[in-house]
Amino acid sequence: MARPRQCTMCRECVRTEKWADKVELLRVLSELGADIHVRSNRGWAPVHISSFNGHADALRVLAELGTDLDAATNDGHAWTPAVIASQGNHVQTLRVLVDFGADLN
Repeated sequence: MARPRQCTMCRECVRTEKWADKVELLRVLSELGADIHVRSNRGWAPVHISSFNGHADALRVLAELGTDLDAATNDGHAWTPAVIASQGNHVQTLRVLVDFGADLN
C-alpha cells in the first residue's frame, strides 16, 4: 500500500508548536507522513521545540518514532535538545533524553 502524500497542513503542524502538547496528534501526523525532522527557519526541529517547552511526553513519542535526540540547531548556536532542556530546567524532559540514550555532553 502506498504511503499517502504529505499534505502542507501536516508539515506546518509539525514545524510549529501547534502539536507540542498533543501527543496523539503527533502520532497521527507521523502516521499520515509528516516529517518529524522538519526544521523551522531558525533550524529548530520538533525535538528542539519539545525540549524548549518541557513537553516530555511529546519528546518520548518523537524518540519512539526515531528522531535524532542529538540534533543540533543550525541557527548559529548549535544547541542540542539536552542543552535546551537543561537551560529551561526541564528535568522530566532530560530524563526522557537520558532514557533514550541522548548525549548529554
